[in-house]
Amino acid sequence: MHHIIEPNGNLTLVVDDDDCCEFLDIRDNTRGSDHGFLADLLEAFGFSTNARLFPVMPQQVGALTDAPMLTDDLEYEEGGEVTVRGRLWWFPAYELKSISDIMSRSGRVTFTLA
Repeated sequence: MHHIIEPNGNLTLVVDDDDCCEFLDIRDNTRGSDHGFLADLLEAFGFSTNARLFPVMPQQVGALTDAPMLTDDLEYEEGGEVTVRGRLWWFPAYELKSISDIMSRSGRVTFTLA
């Protein structure tokens, strides 16, 4: 899996052909939770473990939404608080569409730059 920063600043996650089996396992194990799916996806493909992309919960940034979010720079503060230091992307159509379903159909999903 790889990611693309689009010219407009949006971020697209793309499932590569050789990653399909692992992607499907993650999707099947996290049905019903786009937040869990995104976190597992980023971890499994080395994005969060290699400090490239991190899942963010909306309440961590004071957002009044439940949309899945991710950032490219995250800092853990004392007491467990999280500070987003980099760009933040979100999936605004979260109430109507599932990121795992979109990726299953098209092999990619785009997050909007906040």
